[in-house]
Amino acid sequence: MSHLFEPTIVAEGRGRGAARAWLLLGLVAFALSCLFALALVALRLPWHPPLPLGGVMFRTALVLHVALSVGVWFFSMGAAAWSLALAGRWPPLQWVGFALGAAGALSMLLSPLVEEAVPLMNNYLPVLRGGVFLSGLGLFGGGTALAALLPLLAGRSGRWPPADGEESARLGLTAAALAYGAALGCIAWSASVLPWEGWDARWFEHLFWAGGHLFQFVHTLFLLAAWLVLAAAGGVALRLSPRGAALIFAGTLAPLLLAPMGFDVFEDSGRYRTVFTELMRFGTWPASLPLAWILMRDGWRAPRVSLFSEAGAARATLALSMGLFYGGLLLGAGIRGDNLTVTAHYHATVGAVTLAWMGWSWRLLSRWGDAPPPGRRRFLQPWIYGLGGLLLAVGLFWAGLLDSPRKSVHGPGGFPLPMGPLLLVTLGGGMALLGGLLHAALALPLAA
Repeated sequence: MSHLFEPTIVAEGRGRGAARAWLLLGLVAFALSCLFALALVALRLPWHPPLPLGGVMFRTALVLHVALSVGVWFFSMGAAAWSLALAGRWPPLQWVGFALGAAGALSMLLSPLVEEAVPLMNNYLPVLRGGVFLSGLGLFGGGTALAALLPLLAGRSGRWPPADGEESARLGLTAAALAYGAALGCIAWSASVLPWEGWDARWFEHLFWAGGHLFQFVHTLFLLAAWLVLAAAGGVALRLSPRGAALIFAGTLAPLLLAPMGFDVFEDSGRYRTVFTELMRFGTWPASLPLAWILMRDGWRAPRVSLFSEAGAARATLALSMGLFYGGLLLGAGIRGDNLTVTAHYHATVGAVTLAWMGWSWRLLSRWGDAPPPGRRRFLQPWIYGLGGLLLAVGLFWAGLLDSPRKSVHGPGGFPLPMGPLLLVTLGGGMALLGGLLHAALALPLAA
C-alpha cells in the first residue's frame, strides 16, 4: 500500500479531495450528534417542561445521536484515512464511495421528518424503523465499505516503511479495513438467515449483534493507529519497529478468526449472544497493552513541550484518550446488569476514540496547510472534552449502581436520575458537549 502520510503526496494534493470530503462529513455528523446529545441531557433533567411525546423524542434523539456519532463520525474519519492511503488512485471510485456515504447520512438524518419512523432500542445499532432511515444506513455502509476496500485492492509498492509513528499507523488502517469487512460480512450473513418478517427490536438485535461486536475491534484498531499519529505529532520518538507495530495490530485482529464459532450456535440465541460478548470482552484490548506501555515509556522520556502548542495539544489528547479507554475498561469490569453501568463503560471508551479522531483531524488539517486557529481555545479543547467525558462516565456508573435504567428518560421512582449522579452527569456531559462543539466550531471552517 502507498505511504499514507508521505509529504509529497500531501503537497501535491493527490488523494486529498475525497479524504477532505469524508473529513467534512464526519465533522458535520459529529456536531449534529452533540446537538442530539444535548437534547438527551435536557430530556433527563427534572426541570424540563412536560412534553407529551417526550419518550418518543428521547428515543428518536438517541437513535440519531448513536447513528451520527459511532456511525457516521467514526467511519467517515476512517474513510478519510483510507482515502489518503490510496494517494490519488481511482478518484472516481473514491468519490462514488463518498457520494453513497453522504447520501446515506442525509437520509438517516431526514428520516424523522419525511416518514413515520419508529425508534427501536436494540443494542449496538438502534434504528428508526422506516424505509428512508434503513436505506440510508445501507447506503452509508456501502460507501464506507468501498472506502475500506480500495486501499486493500491497491496493494503496497516500494520498501517497507520506516519506523515512524504515522507510517506504522498505516498498518493499523489496513487491519481496521479487514476487520470492517469481517463485521459487514457478519451482518450480511445474519440478514441471510433471519426470517424477513417482524422487523422488531429483537430482529434488529440479532441482525447487528455479531457485526456490532466486531465493530468494536475496528474502533480499537482505529484508536491504536491514532495513538501512533498523536505520538508523532507530539514529538514522541517511539522505539517501536514496523514489525512490532504489525504484531500489535495483528494481535488485535486475530480474535476475529473465532467469530465463526458464534454462528455455529446462531439458533440458540443465548449462546450466540455469549460467544460474541465474550469475544469482544476478552479480545479487543489485550494487544493494546504493549503499545500503551511503549507510549508511556517513551512519552515520559520525550522533551517537555508547552501545553499551548501543537505538540502539547497532541500529547494531551493522547494521554486523555488513553485514560478514557482504560478507565472505560475498568468500568466495564464493574457492570452490574442492564443499567447505566453499561452506558458508563461505552461512553468512556467511545470518548477515547472520539478524542483520538479529534487529534487526528487536526493532524490532517495541519498537513494540508490549514493551520489551527491561534488562541487557547484550541489547546484547552481536549482537556474540556476529556475531563468532561471522565466525569460523565463516573456519574453514569454511579447511577447504574443505583439501578437507573438505560435508554429511558426516567430512573428509579420516576425521577430522571438520583441527585448525586445527576450533578456529575450534568457537569461532565456539559463539559463534554462544550468540548465537542468547540472542536467542531474550530475545525469545520478549516475543513470546508
